[in-house]
Amino acid sequence: MNYSSIIRTAQALLVFMLGCYILTVFFTNVTDYNVNFTFMEKVSGMSDTFSEHNRWRSITNSSLIHFLYWIVIGTEGLSGMFCMSGAWRLWKHRKAGPGDFAQYKTHAFLGIFIGLMLWLGAFLTVGGEWFLMWQSDEWNAQDTAFHLAEVYGIVLLVLMKE
Repeated sequence: MNYSSIIRTAQALLVFMLGCYILTVFFTNVTDYNVNFTFMEKVSGMSDTFSEHNRWRSITNSSLIHFLYWIVIGTEGLSGMFCMSGAWRLWKHRKAGPGDFAQYKTHAFLGIFIGLMLWLGAFLTVGGEWFLMWQSDEWNAQDTAFHLAEVYGIVLLVLMKE
């Protein structure tokens, strides 16, 4: 086994593990909908932020929160499907020439990019800063979102190799 085949195997397996992770999150959110819906409701409602001054940003309309939650769930599913498809393509073509192998990274890249947009964009930027999630003792998922963005970023860097 040479260095190139080790890198390609690692790329496929890391993308596969991200796909497994995010599809498990997707499955949990669909089958235990109310648990994380409550989280969405609390964060978007900004009920435990430090000051009333920024609460004009809050969303309390239940229908709108459900709609936004389904966007999150759909994004998780999309990221997972692209990661799994990408992992399969990488695995299947791991012995292809360098130029040929690179073309099979597209689905993996899209899955990782969509996941990064979810954790960095939706959770850290929108949840963390717009809805001031960082001010909540109970409904603060910024650490989790940051760590997941880190994991996705590391896998993206590994995927970019070769």
